[in-house]
Amino acid sequence: MAEKSVEKEVSNGIAVVKSLKKETVVFLALTFGLTFLLNFVMWLNYELIAERMELFSLALQFQMLLPAFSAIVLNLFVSKSKPFSRKPRILFYYFLILTALYALTFALWLINPIDIASIQIGSTENLGLTVLMGLLSLVTTLLTFGWIGLIFFWNLKSDSRKELKAAKLSFGKPSYYLLFSLFFFGYFLLSTILNWGFNLGSPPAIRDKPEFTHYAKDEGVDVIGWKPIDGRAGQLILLTQCTIEKKWSDSTQKIDLDTWANIVNFTTKPQKALAFPYVCHSQWKTLSTKGGILLDRLRLVSLFPMVSTLYLRKKITNWSTLQIGCLNWFD
Repeated sequence: MAEKSVEKEVSNGIAVVKSLKKETVVFLALTFGLTFLLNFVMWLNYELIAERMELFSLALQFQMLLPAFSAIVLNLFVSKSKPFSRKPRILFYYFLILTALYALTFALWLINPIDIASIQIGSTENLGLTVLMGLLSLVTTLLTFGWIGLIFFWNLKSDSRKELKAAKLSFGKPSYYLLFSLFFFGYFLLSTILNWGFNLGSPPAIRDKPEFTHYAKDEGVDVIGWKPIDGRAGQLILLTQCTIEKKWSDSTQKIDLDTWANIVNFTTKPQKALAFPYVCHSQWKTLSTKGGILLDRLRLVSLFPMVSTLYLRKKITNWSTLQIGCLNWFD
């Protein structure tokens, strides 16, 4: 009799382990699948999201909800072996609706992007959409605080706490929840006072954003060189345009230092240069005025460290032999 009882317990334990493994696999697949899908959408709309910090912040908030969303979906609709009482079910469905609202807000903002910083008082442009997005953001914020507040309120009542505890929504003494909320209130209050008193959290003074994004491409710069001096701000910086065109002099004005000053907040103004595999025979000073430091073939070679002719000949021979060997497959 005892042996049968042990065998039954073992078989029940094995069944529980198998069930947990299955639930874990489904949970991980759903969580990582939804997260990958969201990140893929963000990658497809990288330029837009990079320019709209509020849209990027909304995407991160939505992403943080996905693990809990997956666990709730798994418990409510996939693994039905755990019946929940009324209050935990209310909280679970509440959270699913909240996540759906976040997804809706993110999708609408992605389809119809609004630059909040550019909205002018009294302007009626995109007024309906602006009001809708504002209402959605307000509703999601209120629902978020409402969900948290409801959990705290129900955990203060003994009968409700028993229901929530069965659903893993309650733990510890009721006083912990009060102390937890007071701690965060005090933390944010202290942060606000410090930010206000010491001007913390303010963005650094930067130049106006350029009016171009991916259309700018490399803005004429092929190589960037810099030479630190002692680790402090301020160093030698060289923005170089490289060309192999015979009319290399046409490339002297491809780099605009004023444009680059809008892209990178340089501490010291960089110099520009032009590298080309020819010899400049005339107008050196005039072309240097336009193109910056000219790096023609003679100057480029002179910049290399001095080596013996025998060593250089050996290096050239070895490299040429290797390259010729790579061309044999064309035969």
